[in-house]
Amino acid sequence: MRRNILVIVSIVAGIVICVGLILVEIYPYHPSGMLGWLSLILVALPVVLGLELIGEKLLQNKIVAKMGRTARILYGVIAILVILTIIALALNWAIPQLRLSSW
Repeated sequence: MRRNILVIVSIVAGIVICVGLILVEIYPYHPSGMLGWLSLILVALPVVLGLELIGEKLLQNKIVAKMGRTARILYGVIAILVILTIIALALNWAIPQLRLSSW
């Protein structure tokens, strides 16, 4: 029973942390309305964990391990720039659905 409660508390804490990370990233914007907040809560965990998984798969694989130091650094910079470009495009799409923070 205590293990189940610990799992539930851990999941809720993870969602709160992920939502907080996304809110920090999009500041001074925040969702408008109940549907916007619900969407943020439902999307936050998969987005944060997905970005973490993408970063791990791109930067920690056998091909990258065989590269030289300079090539690894260049590969990492390019991979991060591609990810940041995708994030920027997603934010440009999402910002019209958000409103400026007044708090």
